[in-house]
Order: sequence, then structure tokens, then C-alpha cells
Amino acid sequence: MRRVFNGATRARLPTTPCYSSPLLNAYKSSLAKSRKVPASSASFTATTPRPSRIGRDRTADRIKTVVKSDYESDKVQRIKEADSSSDDIPAGAPLGDEGDDQPMRVPLPGDYVLIPYGGAWEDAVFLQLMGRNQAIVLADSGEHVEVALATVGVHIPQLFDTQMAKDASIPANEDESIPQARKDASVQLIRAMRRFKRERDVTAYAVRQAATGRFYETFRSPDPDAYRAVQLHQAVTFVRKLLGPKADDFDSNMLKIGTYQYLMEESDYFNNDPYSPTIFHAVPPSTIRRLREVQRWVKTNDPRFQKFITKAKTIIKDLKASRAQSTAPGGEISWTPMSEHAFTEDDLTMIQFLNDSLRRGRAQQGNPYDYVLSLLSRAVEAPYAHEGGRDFAFNLLSDLGAHPPWGNLLVTDDASTPWTAKDDAIAEAEAERLAARFKAIESTAGVPTFGDGVDHIRHDWGDMPAYVIDNESAEELDDGISVVPADDGTNSVWVHVHIADPTALLRPDDPLSKIAQKRTGSLYFMEQTFPLLPAGFASLFSLGRGGPQPVLSISAKISNEDGAILETSLKPGILRNVHKITYDEMDHVLGGTTSEGYVLPELSNTPKTASASAPRALGHPVVQDLKALAKAAEILSRRRGIHGAYNFLYPTRGEVEVAPKPLPSAPFPPPAPMKYQGGPTYYVYKGLSSSFEVNNSKWAVAEMMMLGCRVAARHARDNKMPILYRHNHSSNADELCGHLRDPVTGEVPYGPETRLVNTVGGISTVPGGNSMLGTEDDPYARVTSPLRRFGDLVNHWQLKACMSPKAPQISLEDLDAIAVDMTTAETVIRKVQRTNRRFWISAAIRRLFNEKPEALKGLEAYVGTEMQYINKDGERLWWVALHVASLGSEGRAVPVPKKELEGLDVGSKVLVDVAEVPLAVGSFYNCKIVGRL
Repeated sequence: MRRVFNGATRARLPTTPCYSSPLLNAYKSSLAKSRKVPASSASFTATTPRPSRIGRDRTADRIKTVVKSDYESDKVQRIKEADSSSDDIPAGAPLGDEGDDQPMRVPLPGDYVLIPYGGAWEDAVFLQLMGRNQAIVLADSGEHVEVALATVGVHIPQLFDTQMAKDASIPANEDESIPQARKDASVQLIRAMRRFKRERDVTAYAVRQAATGRFYETFRSPDPDAYRAVQLHQAVTFVRKLLGPKADDFDSNMLKIGTYQYLMEESDYFNNDPYSPTIFHAVPPSTIRRLREVQRWVKTNDPRFQKFITKAKTIIKDLKASRAQSTAPGGEISWTPMSEHAFTEDDLTMIQFLNDSLRRGRAQQGNPYDYVLSLLSRAVEAPYAHEGGRDFAFNLLSDLGAHPPWGNLLVTDDASTPWTAKDDAIAEAEAERLAARFKAIESTAGVPTFGDGVDHIRHDWGDMPAYVIDNESAEELDDGISVVPADDGTNSVWVHVHIADPTALLRPDDPLSKIAQKRTGSLYFMEQTFPLLPAGFASLFSLGRGGPQPVLSISAKISNEDGAILETSLKPGILRNVHKITYDEMDHVLGGTTSEGYVLPELSNTPKTASASAPRALGHPVVQDLKALAKAAEILSRRRGIHGAYNFLYPTRGEVEVAPKPLPSAPFPPPAPMKYQGGPTYYVYKGLSSSFEVNNSKWAVAEMMMLGCRVAARHARDNKMPILYRHNHSSNADELCGHLRDPVTGEVPYGPETRLVNTVGGISTVPGGNSMLGTEDDPYARVTSPLRRFGDLVNHWQLKACMSPKAPQISLEDLDAIAVDMTTAETVIRKVQRTNRRFWISAAIRRLFNEKPEALKGLEAYVGTEMQYINKDGERLWWVALHVASLGSEGRAVPVPKKELEGLDVGSKVLVDVAEVPLAVGSFYNCKIVGRL
């Protein structure tokens, strides 16, 4: 977060509108009454009147909020309808008590936000967006502050006057003086905030008085070793119960803020989820017991603490001597306990304490482990002590032989891997039952009958070839493509996108479906995969396994002249002639670059020889089909570009391939320090350009999947069947980047404008447009990966219900709830996968940094953000994010005085030397800027 004192010129950018709730409600009513479905959703514009809250006497008439959300739940809608005297939400309708916490909406001017600053929380008024992830707010100190949206703790819509918030964001004059209108509006808002703050403090005190000593015992898991998720709305409801009749004396939003602050302050007992601010995790009792015990050792100078330090130094020294040779990459991974050392019960307490400290939480929450870790880092005198608390603990556990040298704590973090042993056992049992049924069906002659309500219309595709194109190591092959010339004399082709169909056997109410809903999607780490569905069950439907396979086939007739979609159809089918093709094989056919050409050899710890990865030769018919597929994809892509698609050419991100997968390791905690033999092999690849390349198989396949999603969404919309639609809009892309966008490909070069583009996207049961994709008026719904995404399973059930009344259907109310849950869960999955990728690339960079530091000097990099500041030893220093293409990842500039970074903007090219590479979950490497290009 940084202070903005001069009302930067970017303040004149418009705010992003969101969808109108009345439209959503009208659409839902049309489903029940068979009314015509709107083709797209309108926008709730920034000029929509909003009631003023400035100057009201809170003691006489408390502030009430009106919830206007593009993803408003059906439950809130029923609350509205219950008030027959008015069409408005009843005054004071609680935001948090009426259902699940919803993901934070894009704020509008005048919204209240609670932001972290200087180790405390500040009230603020939202003024405007700064691109997709940053915002300008007015803090109660009177300063304009730039904050990341992800750090916002609580968000209350429509608390302050909209027009005053807009006036408070008027840019500074050319001479950097502040316009009087901005000063006047800011003063009014600050006064209102301070009145608000007085009432909030009273409420927060009442919450703490009522909750102390009662919260943790209510919400902790009965399992002494397990975390338990607590949603903010559940905590607010419990506070109301504790307060009893007095709860009515407090505004519902005040209770929400007070409860949030209480949970954030109780960091010993509740960890705020790093990816969702409205979710907390109650810490296991065993973890708290260890924390208290170690804190007592430190406080009382217990000799057990010093004994552990002495023993740790000895173990680190003994293990270091043998580690360099024993953990070389390649060879079978194994481990043996050190004969000269064994962990005592007190040692294991310390080791588990260190492991507990690694659990990720929000950086804005206090860390009860920091003090002990700082003492340990100085006492152990390890070379990585300066790297800080979590980094130190991470490295110390590895050097003690408690974790393997390549250990990644994300794999064992409960918040990142919600695959419980209980769910695994249920899922495996269900998978075996369904597999037995599948094999019985498969053994029958003719077209298989699955009993999913659409057997009577299932189409047998016979010998028509379908191509499944993916990585050689892909585990879930759930889509295939056929391209066939049209036989009606037109210059067109039929594209058939065949999707694996686990819903042929799986029903919405099956136990396995419920477990898949909890998981949301497969979680792909470099060293291990956590699948949505059990591997044995998914393999039955994975395309290319042999035999007749059930699919959902989405077909479109495409003009070869302009890429127009001339006809469409959707039907269940049976595939019999499936060809598995790797991306390398297709790129070889098209004359493109295979994966070998993307390897970053300096970062990979084992050379990748050409002979080991040479693609096989394909027959002439297959080659012709793949070329036809690539041509159709290019035509479709260019049509989207002509119709307004935006393809931002962000710097590429590297990928990592780790073997073996999964990586084995000794059980934790071990009885003694472990000596590991062998080690993982990993290859680091530079990422593919986000430009559509004609000879790039991945982009061709992606274009075909997009086609399938468009056609499926059309089908649902036209048949008035609610499904999970995706939305993607921007209010200012044309204004900022329209002149930079290639009119044919839609490509926009990376630069300062791209960071400021505001986009709004999400999941809804309303069919809206997707202006950023250039799909004309087509809605969009994901359907192409049902083996790894629960939302795609849901859409398959709904699409089948379009085809036959015999097929099962999910209610609109349940779909709304699924949409809300998925929005948050998918964000978590994306972020933890990105963090995992960053961990392995950082490990590769650190190895090179230690072995060949000269290879990390004079590297070209792009500036990725504007200047951000930190306070270091009482001095304000500034840094920028950097993207080093040759390392395939993001780093940060070493903090320096502001004048050294002046003149740099997003997209500027610089030369850097890598100066430091911390190795911990989510760490960035640090670079020194040594030149400008």
C-alpha cells in the first residue's frame, strides 16, 4: 500500500460498473414464468442515484445499508419479496447474517472499506479503481491511499455519498495544488467517517466483551489436530446470540466490522484465510498447546530451549557434509535416519512448533510465532537467518532433516489441500461402485445405455476420428476435437468438440458429487496432483482409453471465409476412434517450436536431450486433420479480434515439470533427522507468449475449447435453462488501449495502460456478454473439463436437462449457492497453484545463484508495477515489481531511494542483477537495477 498525496492523473479514470440486481431478479422470474430471456445483462452505472449518508445523526438514526450485487443470492431476494409493503430491502437488513459470505464485489465510489496500515486498521472511503487489483481510497487521516483490493478486510456498499466520493477524487491541478471541491468533499467525508468510527469502536468493545473466552471453544474442531473453517457470517450470528436482546442496539454492519476485528486480533486462535478475507480457520488445540509451551520455555529460560538450539547446530553441521552428494538430481529417492542422532519428545515439540509457524495467513494479521523465531534465528546462527520468520523456519526444518531438502509446505497445508482422509475413503468406495456399473454397461453390445435420461438421443460417431491433444504427462484427458468439411457445397467446416461425460453415471445427489463440490476442482502442484475425482473413476471417462466412450458433443459449422458460426448442435454421443496427440507432435506437424525449444537449460537441473523428447511421425490423414484444425482455430481467433477481443501481451510466466510425481518423503514428524538419497529432476520452461501463434498447438486447442463453451452457453440461454455463466467486462479498455489494440488479432502490447484496465468478471446464472473476448453477443459457460472442474459437471447436468425431461436438473437456488462458493474457491485454487509454481522456479534460481551467480547478472526485465514504498529502519524506500523473461518469473527490485526509480513506468525495460533468492512458500527473488534500456 502507498500514500498518494497529489491526486495522481490516473484519478480521472472512470470506475467500473457492475451488473444490476433488478435485472438478475427479473431474469430469474422469467425462468419460472417462461418469459423471454434477455440476451445480455445491463450495467449498474456510476450515475445511478444513491442515498446520501453524510451528516446524519447516527445516535438517532443508524446507518443502514442497501445491498446491490451482481451476484446477489436468491435467499436475499426472498427476503425482499417478504416485505409486501415495499419493493426495497427493509431498512437495516443484515448483510452478513442472512447467508453465506459472498466474494467482495468491485467497490463503487462512496463504499466503506476497512484497510490495514502500519500494523493497525483504518476506516476509508472507496474513491476509484486503479486497474484490476488496486484502488484509491480516502483514509480517515485525510490522505489518498493506494491499496490492493486483496487487502481490504470489510467492504460495506453505499455507506457514504457517491457524488462526494467522486468530488474527493478530482485530480490535482497542473501545479499540484488541490482543487477546492476536492478539499470540501474530503472534509465532509472525513467528518462522517469519524462519527462512524466512534460508533464502530463502541460496537467493537461490546463484541470483545461478549466473545472473550467463548468464541474459540464454540468454533474449534473436535479433532485436536485439525483446523476448522469459520465464515464471518457464522461468527456474526454467534455474536448476536451472545449479546441477546442487546444485539438490536447495534447496527448489523457495525457488528460485522467488530467481529472481523476481534477475529483478526485473536491470531493465536484464528488464522485469517490468505485468499478470502471473510474466512477464518480455528487453530487446532494441539497447535495452541505447543505454542504456549514453547512461549513458556522462552519466557522462563527453560533449559530445554537451549538444548534444542545446541542439538540443532550439531545436526545441521553433520547433515551438511553429506547432503551435497546424496541429494543430486536423478536416481531413486530414499531416506534413512541418522544413527548418531534421535529426536526427543522436546525436540519434536520444537519441530512441530516450527512447522506450525509455516501455515499461511494474511500478512495483515499478527503472527504469534515471530518473537520465538527471531530468537532462534540469532541463536542457531544459520546463514539464512536474515530472511525472516517463515523463511528461517522453512530452511531450518530442511537442514534438520525434518523435511526433505526440496520440501514444499504448500502440499501439506490444510488450507491449500482440502482432500481429507474421510472424503477420500468415501470417494474411493463410490468410485469402485460406479466403476463396476460402468464395466457392466461397457460389456453390452451396441450403443451403451447409461440411464442418464438421454440414452434415446445418444449419437454414435462411428469411425470419425477425434483428436485428444494435450501434454504427454496429462492425467485427465477430457476433450477431443474433430474437423470435417461440410458436405453442402459451402466453404465451411464442421468442428465437433467432444467432452468426456462422467455425468453418464454420476448424478447430482451422489456422494461423489457432493465431495467434488467441496473440492471445486483438481489442484495441480508441480510435485503432486489432488484430483477432483478419484483417479480410477476418472480414467474410465478419460478419452483415449479404448472402447466406446460417452461424450457430450458440441458442434459448430464454421465459415472458412470469415469465421462466422453458421449452425450449431449439441448432443450426447459415443466416441470409438480416438487419437491421442501431444502438443509437441502437433507443433512438429505445423512447423512450430516444440517444448524442447522452450526449456531454460540454466534453470533446469538436468539436461533435456532432443532424442528423449523427439515427437513421433504421424500419418498423412492425421497430419491433414491437424492442419485443418489449426486453420479453423486461426480463423475463429481473428474473427474475435475483429469483433473487439482484447489479448494483452503480458510477459510470459515459466512452467516447471517435476519428476517423479508425486515426490516421496518420510512421514512427519520423523523419529530422527533423515538423510535423503537422490532428488527430483525438474525442467523449467519459459511460458508461451499470450499472442495467438498460428503454429502453436496450445492456442489452437484453447480456441476450440472457447468455441465449445460459447455454443453450449447459447444452447442453455435459448432453452431458458439456468447454468453457470461466465462474465468478463471492462469499462475503460477502449479508452485506454483501443488505439493500441491490433484490429485483427486484438493484441495489445504490454505497457502502463494495461495495468490500469478495469475488468469485472465472475460466475452467475444470468447469461451476460463478454466484451473482452470478442464473442459478439454470445454468452459463455465452461463445459470442457468435467473431470477436473465441478462447475463443468454442473453445466453438463443442466445441458442434458435441456435435451430431455428425464435428465436430472439442479434448482436455481442451488445454482446460485454454487456460483457464490465457486467464485471464492476458484480464486484460492489459482493462487495456490501460482504460489507452488513460484516456489519451484525460486528453487531453481536459488540453485543457480549459489552455483553460478554470474549467470544471473545483466538480465533484461520489464517493470511490472508503479513504485511502491516500504519503511525500513525508519527510512522510506521504494521498489517495483520486475518480470525477468529469461527466468520465467516475477521478482522485486531491491528497495532504494525514490530518485533512483524516477522515470520508470510499467513496461519499461531495465537490466538487473539477481541479488537475493529467499526460498519459502510464495517468496520473490530480489534484483538490483543496474541499467535502463
